[in-house]
Amino acid sequence: MIELSAKDLSIITNFEKITRIMPSDYVETENFMIFLVPPNSLARSLGPKGANVPKISKMFKKKIIIIKDADTPEQFLKNFFLNIQVYGYEERDVMGENNILLTIDEKDRGIAIGKAGERIKAAKVFLKKKFNATVQIRTRRPNIYAEVDPSLYPSHAKSSDSSGSLETSEKSDDSSTDSTSSSDSVEEKSTDNSTDKATITLEDSAGIPPQS
Repeated sequence: MIELSAKDLSIITNFEKITRIMPSDYVETENFMIFLVPPNSLARSLGPKGANVPKISKMFKKKIIIIKDADTPEQFLKNFFLNIQVYGYEERDVMGENNILLTIDEKDRGIAIGKAGERIKAAKVFLKKKFNATVQIRTRRPNIYAEVDPSLYPSHAKSSDSSGSLETSEKSDDSSTDSTSSSDSVEEKSTDNSTDKATITLEDSAGIPPQS
C-alpha cells in the first residue's frame, strides 16, 4: 500500500475540490502536474469544455496533464503516449522487474522523452509504483517497418534505403522539444465526446507536445 505524505494528501484533496474526482495517483515534475483518473471519470475531471484545467493549473502554478488510468502496463503506456505512434511493445523480466521496450518512430523520440526528460521520467515513476516496471524507448528509422511488412506502413514503403538503424535512448532531444515545449501529450479542448480520448487537456495548459 502506498503511503501518502501531507503534501500528497493536500494535492489530491485540492484536485478533488475542483473536479469532484479522486485521482488514482499523480506525479509532479519541474513544469507539470500529471494526474491519473479512473477511465470513466476523465470528462468529469476536465469539466465543461475543459474548464477545470486552468483552475487546477492556477492552483498548482504548473501545466496540467490528466490521463486515463489503466490496469495493465501496455494500456497505461498507450494512454500516456497517446500522441505517439507505437510500433512495438515488448516485456522482459530483468531481476524480478518488468522491463518494457517501447518502439517508436525516430522522429517522435524527442516528444516521448520530453524536454529535460520530464515525460519519460514521469512515465517511469508511475510504472514503478503501479506495476514494478520500467520502460526504455527504442527508436527505428521508418524504412525498417517497410521491410517487415510494407502493407502495414505504406508511407514508408517508398524508401529504397534498407540500412535502417535501431537505438535506445532516453536523453532529452532539445532540438525536437524546444519547438513543442508548450505541450507534452494530446492537446485539444474538451468536448462532449472527450471520453473517447485517453489524455485530454487544454491548449497551452496541458504541456503536451504536438506531433511533428
